[in-house]
Order: sequence, then C-alpha cells, then structure tokens
Amino acid sequence: MPENIMLLEKDVPHPRIKIIDFGLAQKFEDGTVYKILCGTPQYIAPEVINYEPLGPPTDMWKRSNWLMQATDLFFNLCPAKG
Repeated sequence: MPENIMLLEKDVPHPRIKIIDFGLAQKFEDGTVYKILCGTPQYIAPEVINYEPLGPPTDMWKRSNWLMQATDLFFNLCPAKG
C-alpha cells in the first residue's frame, strides 16, 4: 500500500499524508451510469460484485476497509495490548 500514500510536505520531520489511488479513477458526468468489474476480491464493494451503478457508497466501502486495516494494525502493534 505505500504506492497509495502521498506526502503533503517534503522537507519536514513529520509530514502530513494523503491516501490516494488514481489507478482506476474516472470522471463522472452528470446522468452517466458507471459500472466496473475489477478490484481486490477481499476488499471489493458489493456494488462492484453485483455490477450495479457506482457512487459515493462504493467509495465509503473502500474507505471503511482501509480504516479497519489501519485499526487492526494499530491494535496488533500496540504495546498496551492485553
């Protein structure tokens, strides 16, 4: 996943980061329905699996998957874990 992380500042000790992924980016036109069959099977949104129109819920699904991975990583590395 390092290829999906962009630094907002270059020469600072603790740069801010953005999570990005332009690999399959599409510009949505008003009134156009967009469907696609691709993605990592473990993380793919239900709309993609069902070949339904994509929209904001599809993006939220991907963000929630990333958040779950980050949370899991944090708690697995956390020294206070009991």
